[in-house]
Amino acid sequence: MTTLPLLISIPHGGIEIPEEVRGLTSIGIEAIMEDVDLFTQEIYCVEGVQAVLMSSIARTFVDLNRAPSDLPPQSRDGAVKTRTARLEPIYRDENLPDGLIAQLIRRYHEPYHRRIEETLKNDRIKLALDCHSMSTIAPPISRYSGRARPTICLGNVRGDAAPGEMIYALAECFRKVFELPENEVTINSPFTGGYITRRYGNNPVPWIQVEMNRKLYCASPFNHETRTVEKGRLKLLSRLFKETITLFMDCLCN
Repeated sequence: MTTLPLLISIPHGGIEIPEEVRGLTSIGIEAIMEDVDLFTQEIYCVEGVQAVLMSSIARTFVDLNRAPSDLPPQSRDGAVKTRTARLEPIYRDENLPDGLIAQLIRRYHEPYHRRIEETLKNDRIKLALDCHSMSTIAPPISRYSGRARPTICLGNVRGDAAPGEMIYALAECFRKVFELPENEVTINSPFTGGYITRRYGNNPVPWIQVEMNRKLYCASPFNHETRTVEKGRLKLLSRLFKETITLFMDCLCN
């Protein structure tokens, strides 16, 4: 079986609470589940690619897709968060000590980025995808709060992280495999690409951020305790994702 020359990064799929903040939090499991990219590890972690990187820590507490300098109290939605996407306080006291913030960055944020840098030394990797999920309606923390979102959004930082022809080709592959109309696969709207895509894009290989709408798999009403999804849906979406990237790489090579 041919190995696709891809690195897949899944930074927001974890649900663990860092041990450093246990006992300090004010939110329950439901809020954590709402805040993470639930099930992205099951969907995007596919065989037959050069490398897959994941984290077990919930983005509610440490966001690997934010700059390490983006920190509280100046930012509530940075690398160390103090508010969820629905603006709920994460901690009983939002004034986290500097020592705790630095420890979270050192223990969880920095190692993930070292793994990216080390993996990118593999010259067989020609493209990287930073893979996420998005809520069906933009949450309160978004500047587009309340707006409906497309089924798939691809971001290349408006051309800075990957060539235009590459992202348009990937968008067309998603439309074909997922059987979606043109307006349901968008480019750079509402997401252009986060810190990972901006930092590593074209350095040394192109990066594209992939956002999949959770309406594709979350049952309604969604049970956060049992993490209920439509039966067989995750396996189907994983298979469709693998078909998409395989078709995409075939298109690039022909």
